[in-house]
This record gives sequence, structure tokens and C-alpha cells, in this order.
Amino acid sequence: MYIEKKGYSKNRLICYYITLMVIISSMFVIQFGNKQMFLWMQILFVIFMVLYTNKICVLPYLIINFIFFELFISAAVAFTSSMPDNYKHTALNLSIMLLPLYFTLSYSRRLLLRGHNIFALVIKALKIAVIIQLTWFGIQMLCYYGLGLDINKLIFVDTFHLVDNASFIRNWVWYPSGLTWHSAILGPLYVFGFIIFNNPYIRVLILIESIFCGNSTLLIGVILCALLLFVGALKGGKIRISMRFLIAFFIIGILGFLVIARYDLIEKIQTVFINLWLRFFGGQKDDSTLAHLGYYSDYLKIVKKSTLSQIIFGYGFGCSGYTITTMYNRYSLASTWAIESDIVNILVSRGIVGFVAYYYFLFTTMVKGAKIDYRYFVFIMVVIVQGFGYNVQFDYVYMIEALMYISIKMKLNFFESA
Repeated sequence: MYIEKKGYSKNRLICYYITLMVIISSMFVIQFGNKQMFLWMQILFVIFMVLYTNKICVLPYLIINFIFFELFISAAVAFTSSMPDNYKHTALNLSIMLLPLYFTLSYSRRLLLRGHNIFALVIKALKIAVIIQLTWFGIQMLCYYGLGLDINKLIFVDTFHLVDNASFIRNWVWYPSGLTWHSAILGPLYVFGFIIFNNPYIRVLILIESIFCGNSTLLIGVILCALLLFVGALKGGKIRISMRFLIAFFIIGILGFLVIARYDLIEKIQTVFINLWLRFFGGQKDDSTLAHLGYYSDYLKIVKKSTLSQIIFGYGFGCSGYTITTMYNRYSLASTWAIESDIVNILVSRGIVGFVAYYYFLFTTMVKGAKIDYRYFVFIMVVIVQGFGYNVQFDYVYMIEALMYISIKMKLNFFESA
């Protein structure tokens, strides 16, 4: 009996730990030793599971295994290239740093096979993460526009020195970004939140914050997500608006107007909308928009300057920016960097082989998942679209996508697991 209780206690501890790990996965300003807390927690989780099970678990899925393995092939190509040593080391180091995520997924699958509802834990944790990010986003706005205080800089940079930068500033304009330094990081999380929360008030709040974030990647994702869910609900005859919702929405609108009037936010709001309009539809694109759109035409130039092995297997994870630096001297003072577009970044860093494997994985998850639940399709499709204009395939996003893939293979509904 004592052994059973001890085992039960360990299992509960594992569940609590996984929940906390997923909650902080999108909180990029929480770092130690220039590494995200999410990475450290993955490492501790894997070490614990190895000791607890006395086994090293691997995934039985060829496509996921190949995606991780191909990173080391591209790193090997990087070491045989003429790139500077810092890029070569980045290609290898970042590939190694993704191994904890691979084994986290492997042991999560093992726990699923042992009867632990890991999907429910992840859904619950992501809901909590969304609420925390939404709340902190609001606190940021109140502090900055009400008190003139950049709370992220005060806490995470000036006080605890966790990161060098914790604020999102574009063209000398400050924007709220939650517990990150760039609101695009919140893009997939807010999309996921819009999907898993049926509460209309939270969805409205996600939409409002997407407008104020100053980032088109996040806003486009949330709007597209809302449209896809609306079409899906329309086909299923699920569109219903209650009188209680209309009254609450009216009250929220009045309160919002009072806050705007109290803190004189009219001009600031106008500036936000004007900037977003110009980024989407303006004849004169800003430098950021032009650069991101230019990456697609730049790929043909990159191919001409690349070796056959670099075209096929890539320049190395996190090293795609090297090609742009050599052509335009852009970000020449940066140590290493990646092209700010998932499509081109993956194509350059992982090569054609890695690109095909990665997007085969995404499209397979999207198409096969749609047969189980329409929300698989919505999430993957929106994240792919967001990736056209920025990097959104962060570790926490790939974790969600891989867990979705695992759920499909296990014939389980990821979204209905809770």
C-alpha cells in the first residue's frame, strides 16, 4: 500500500509539473542563463523520467523522428561550409537544444499509454497561459498609458536582469506584448485560446488585444481563426447569440469607452489603427513589411549563391539570416539570426528536404485531424498562414502540433480530451 501511494504521489507530481511547464512555455521573458525557463523545465522533466522509468523513450513516428534528425544533417552541412564559426556553432547548439522537446514528447506519449490524460493537462495549462497573457497584456497597457511605465522593462530587465529586452517597440512606438518581447510570439497562443475558449467574452478580449498589439501576424491569425470557426459553426447550425451576451457586451463597451476617455487614449488608438491599415493596404509599406515580403524573392538569389548540399539540407537551424547578411549586410552586427518568415526560414535553414518533411507533417496533421475535429484544421491552417509573414514555429507551438499528431495516431481527440 505504501508503494502504491508513493507511486500515486509521483504521478500527481508529474502531472503538476507538466501543467506548470506548459503554462510558462510562451513566457519568453522568463529566462535563466540566456535560456528560456521552458527549456530548463523540459530538461528536468526528461532527466526525472529517465530515472523514474529506467528507460530512454523514443517516438515510433518516422516523420517526427526525421524532422529532428534532419536538423543534425543541416548542422553537419553548416560545419563543412564557409560560414563563420558562430553560425556553425549555432546550427549545432540549437539542434541539441531541441532534443529535450523531442524526449518530452516521447515521455508524454508513454504517460498517455499508461493512462494519464496528458492532452487534458496540456489543454488546461494552455487555457491558464492564455488568461495570464491576456491579463498581463492589460496590466501593461494600464501601466504604460496610465502611468507612463514600461512594466516589462522594469521587472524583467532592470530589476531581475532575466533578459536584455522585454519590450516590443517598432518605429519608436511602444506596444504591449504580454510576457514576451514581441507580440508575434503570442500569435499561435491567442489563436489556440480563441479555439479552446467557448466563452465569448474571452474571445472578444483576445480580439481587442490583437488589435492593440501592433503586430499584423497576431491580428491576421485571430481574425482568420474567427472566420474559420464562424464558417464551421454556420455549417453545423451552432450560431446562437443570447440576450445575456448582448447585454454584457454592451456593458463592456461602455466600460471600455470610460477607460479610453479617462486616460485620453483616443489618439493612441487612432495611431494603432492607422499603422495597421498602412501595413495591410498602404501603398507605402514600412521597412519591416517590405523586408518580410522581400524574403520570398530573395530565395532565388540565395539558391544561386548556395551549394547543392545547402539547397537540399539547409544552412543549419537558426542560421538562415546569414544568407541575407551576405547579400544586403542586414543585421551585420547580430551574432546569428534567422529569416523572419517561417516559410523561407525553414526552406533555407532546413533545406528542401527539411522543408518538405516539416510541411508534410503540418498538412498531414491538419487534413487527418480535420476528420476527427474541425479545430485541428483551424489551428494548423492559421499557424501556417501566420508563418508567411513571421516566425511563429516556436518550441511551444511545435509541442502543440506534435501532440495533435500523436493524438491522431492514438485515435484520440486532442480537443475533447478534457
